[in-house]
Amino acid sequence: MVGVNLLQNGGLELDDRGVPGGWALAPREPGNHTRVSAARVHGLGCLRIESPAHVDDWQKEGVTLTQTVLTQPDTVYTLSLQMHNRDVHSGDGSAYLFAECNPELDAECDKRLRIWDPPGDGFVRKEFVFRTGRYWRHTVLKTFTRYHMGTLFIGDVRLLE
Repeated sequence: MVGVNLLQNGGLELDDRGVPGGWALAPREPGNHTRVSAARVHGLGCLRIESPAHVDDWQKEGVTLTQTVLTQPDTVYTLSLQMHNRDVHSGDGSAYLFAECNPELDAECDKRLRIWDPPGDGFVRKEFVFRTGRYWRHTVLKTFTRYHMGTLFIGDVRLLE
């Protein structure tokens, strides 16, 4: 993919607080057991998201990574990331990639892509193309995991015009 990445810290490097710089990181719900750490897998620096397999309330598990980016109205963008599923075997162990607008100003739909794949040996690039609406001045990007029982790696997140 050619072009300038419009995201801050698309490699998801962690700062001294354990949060990817430029991103907001939040647990899906208070009291969850999901852990986030830095990793290097197959030569790619990435974020490791680990959720325990046996917890009382598994619906609390998961994390949300969010970044708001200034974008131009009525413009086409490509949002992508690399993901590697190490050991999540359930189709319910899901992760999503979102581009969202301000619904109060624009009736256009948000765009989302399920990025869950069966366990594999390496990274898979997931991407989608979206067009901003007439009133979009920013886009909220999210990576969201849910019902995640195992280890998922994500990295090389890109937003290109």
